Amino acid sequence: MKRRLYIIAFFTLLFLSACGETSTENSSGSADVQEPESEDFTKMSGNSSKVYAFPEQYNENADEKIIFKTEIVVNEKIKNAEAPKGFASRQQVDNEKIFQLFFSDIPVRDKEIYELEDDNGKLYESIYYEGENLESLLINPESFSYMGALMPYIANVFDLTENTDKYSQEQDLPFQSQEEAFQDLKKELRKADIDIGDEYKCYALDYKIMQEEEYAIDMDGNEDTSSYKPSWSQEDDCYYFIIWQKFQDVPVYQLDEGELRNADDENAPIQILYSKNGIEMMEFSKVYHFEESEEVVELKPFEEVAQTVNQKYSMLLGDMFFKVTKAELYYMADELNEDQYELMPVWIIDIMQYESEENNDGEDGSKIQEAVNAATAEEMQ
Repeated sequence: MKRRLYIIAFFTLLFLSACGETSTENSSGSADVQEPESEDFTKMSGNSSKVYAFPEQYNENADEKIIFKTEIVVNEKIKNAEAPKGFASRQQVDNEKIFQLFFSDIPVRDKEIYELEDDNGKLYESIYYEGENLESLLINPESFSYMGALMPYIANVFDLTENTDKYSQEQDLPFQSQEEAFQDLKKELRKADIDIGDEYKCYALDYKIMQEEEYAIDMDGNEDTSSYKPSWSQEDDCYYFIIWQKFQDVPVYQLDEGELRNADDENAPIQILYSKNGIEMMEFSKVYHFEESEEVVELKPFEEVAQTVNQKYSMLLGDMFFKVTKAELYYMADELNEDQYELMPVWIIDIMQYESEENNDGEDGSKIQEAVNAATAEEMQ
């Protein structure tokens, strides 16, 4: 994704939203797994019992078109293949409080109000504000997005899909430490009744690196120096926070207008750019309040999940070759009614796609993801 196009994509998407040892294969070709070092867990079924724990690694040459060299990521609480049940409701957005927090000191040059329809046919109001320096604020009943004057320049220097390796996740910038900044922005957001939890991932955007990374293109694909920042200084230092909600210490995956999307950082429901001047950008979409339950959901052995993936990809036509590299257990909020969601355990599975089997260890592959229901081992549609 070219950085100059980020701004266009940013608001297009938001508006549409408003509308041990490594194991090896054995001689029989069956799956070989690396068991976790922790003790086995016992599941009871009637008068019989069986021992099952998710492996740390699942390896199998399942088919000539697909192999599994798969890291299994499961929270310790769920390694006994039982997941606590839970329910969720969406955090609501207070229009007036959000406006006061982000736009009260910005001269408004344009305001638009749209009447839109959600997936259930219910009408709702979407409000868009634009400031004199192209600041913008879009408010919906369950989401909002704010972009300050600094953000268009940041879009030319930092991209979650391209150059995060250039920026430190450990560095504290001179104006404030990461943790101090996070606590301050949490305090600010509480003024608008917004809860972002306590865990985050953060990139320190040092102005010297940003100056080196600056690059933009126009609509014709040519370098667009006219959109570059006139100068960079320590005043431009900022943090980029990425926040995934968690239930029972398990990350919560979300659908996008009913569609599956990659569980990658660019799709995180909460993203915040923060400088010494405060919040410079914020995306807040599909964020929940959680309710625990005493019930548990029994999960299928991972072998059954792998069979589901294998069945799909082994039947695809063409010469493409697939390697399953990672499977991580998430919760997904599945809508029960307009006001409540059930938290469903799902496996988010990373698969690398290659043009041929001979090139299955290089960097020329492309990543795709699958979501498989952890309780039924069925593919999520």
